Amino acid sequence: MPVYRPAQGLHYRGTAAEHDPAPQRLATPSGPMRTMRRFVAQLPAAQGLVAPRLVVQGLVTALRALGGDQARALALALLAALLGLMACEPGSENAVDPNVGFGQDASVAATPAPAPAPQELNICRTDTVDSCGQCAYRCPGPDDATTMRICEGNRCGLVCRGTAYDVDGEPSNGCEAQDDLAERQLAPIGDCDSSGGSVSGRILSDTRRHAEPPTERADGGPDRYRIPVEDGVCFLDPLISLQVMNAPPGVEVELEARFVCADDKQEYRAPAVTVANGQSKSVMIDMPTFAPCSGSDNGALILEVSKRGGPAREVAYLLRYRS
Repeated sequence: MPVYRPAQGLHYRGTAAEHDPAPQRLATPSGPMRTMRRFVAQLPAAQGLVAPRLVVQGLVTALRALGGDQARALALALLAALLGLMACEPGSENAVDPNVGFGQDASVAATPAPAPAPQELNICRTDTVDSCGQCAYRCPGPDDATTMRICEGNRCGLVCRGTAYDVDGEPSNGCEAQDDLAERQLAPIGDCDSSGGSVSGRILSDTRRHAEPPTERADGGPDRYRIPVEDGVCFLDPLISLQVMNAPPGVEVELEARFVCADDKQEYRAPAVTVANGQSKSVMIDMPTFAPCSGSDNGALILEVSKRGGPAREVAYLLRYRS
């Protein structure tokens, strides 16, 4: 009776017992072999890893025929070499991460990638005179002996130095007007000089802050004049008049006049007067008829003109005087 032999290693039924070989049992795979088989099962079927997967499958088949320590050593060596080659394979999107163990999802990185370095930000201060309110916005005006630029509350401004004033209110030229607050020495007159003299003046004022006190100068500073008086044969009877040539509404100009003897031991004053725009007023200093200054008329007229109230604007005036 014909006997049909199945593939080796499978059981079959037949009548010829002598032709029925005993079932063949494969040896239990060793630890390295099991590792190789698990590794093969986990290899992705991506385009770049098809060849390595086939190579490993072939190695597993070949190693199944070996046994003992030689097979285990060979399996470990081949496994380590293959892992190193696949981890370093350039251009493969499915390269094996050596830090990822078997059975672990290779798409999850074992160590998070470091965060990218933050880009350098272009940050500027906006409270300086060269970046006021916004970057690179330069406050107008000079920085010199008369003017200082400032940036406060993100707004530009000016501070006037010394006796300088910003009369025209134009920031570009700073505190353009210079006022001389020092006492002004005028030409002397004699006690018999009925013609006397005159002087034109102006009082500066502004709304700017000033570096030196008084820091607020809406009325500006007073103008002071000294007129020497020489003794003669006439009686001394000083007369001074003030005419306001130009002043804004609400402004009054005040005149104070006094005579100071040469020895500075005696002085005589006239009542102060105030004059509005377009008006003129005169004052006389009441002095003794004979020898007002210890037998002499030598001395000086001291005149002071000041602005009182009204807008912070320039005031123009004319002074006349005689002995």
